[in-house]
Amino acid sequence: MTLPTIAIADFISNLVPVAIGAWRFRSLSRPLRPFFGLVVLAALSEWVSFAMATNGIHNLWLIQIYHLIAASGIILLFSTWRTGTSVDALSKAFVGAYVLLWIVAKFAFEPITADDQYTYTVACAACLIAAVWYLSHVARQEDLELPREPQFWMACGVLLYYATNVVLFSEFHRVILSSKMDFAVVWQLHWGADILVNLLFSYGFLRVRR
Repeated sequence: MTLPTIAIADFISNLVPVAIGAWRFRSLSRPLRPFFGLVVLAALSEWVSFAMATNGIHNLWLIQIYHLIAASGIILLFSTWRTGTSVDALSKAFVGAYVLLWIVAKFAFEPITADDQYTYTVACAACLIAAVWYLSHVARQEDLELPREPQFWMACGVLLYYATNVVLFSEFHRVILSSKMDFAVVWQLHWGADILVNLLFSYGFLRVRR
């Protein structure tokens, strides 16, 4: 199977934040280390799922589990980046409800062997809200220089990632049924956005004070 150049660039771009994060790992603050773990998990999930697909191995179950872990992790992580008992409780309550919905969905309307259009759309919307909420919070902090803050760039990357995915997954079946040209354009946009996300994460790690 011949991949478009932009798809190859996307796969390679996953290495960049992983490499920079590993290089700066000892300088990462405690709240940033779980984020690095999520970045590594994202790269591994993409590479392994691609390898499975190219070898004719069913991979939707792996993608579904990754979506569950990543979205839950992002929401909980943002709650630690902004202190507040009520915020923590709200985040934990949502993640608990989301996990319960995900489990019910596997038996009711969204099997583990199919795409997770509905539950992942919910997760994307929640992660978008979490990212916007965090960015609005730091934007009001007069003592912060946002371009110097690693979390600012990472939150921007999360915002871009889930904004792209919420559109893609909410329209999943329409895309599948569309023409090959429409399908190709959608995935080119997805790959392009993914590259930008990896660059934002990479720059965030570079902004970590040594």
